[in-house]
Amino acid sequence: MSAMKIDIKDGDGKLINSTVILDGSGEPDPERVITENEKFYDEEIAPALAALSKRCHERGMAFGAIVEYNPNEEGRSIFSTEKVGLAMKLALLGIQSGGNIDKVIMHYDKACEDVGIDLSQQSIYMRAYRNYLKRIGV
Repeated sequence: MSAMKIDIKDGDGKLINSTVILDGSGEPDPERVITENEKFYDEEIAPALAALSKRCHERGMAFGAIVEYNPNEEGRSIFSTEKVGLAMKLALLGIQSGGNIDKVIMHYDKACEDVGIDLSQQSIYMRAYRNYLKRIGV
């Protein structure tokens, strides 16, 4: 069983809420046992990441972190700026994907397209994907 913890922060980077989502159902499991590592993450790491995120936000800097406190259980902290570079945008998209490769590929493709980069010219996988989209009329 996998879990993902999503930290929600306000504009100042202050942690508002942490939610644990299991198996993509969108709902936390009320009977789930919290491990020592998760407790440590909640009490020590998440507040530290929130403080770093706030400091970055104050300077107009994007910030992203993912911590796997148990196998397949993770916490994420993300703050993006309005004008973020492509490498950081791709890193943040990777953090947000939750391990879903289709999300990663589609979001990377869109992010690159937004800045004028045609991945189908740089990747055999993206070329095949674009050819597939053409064949199905998308």
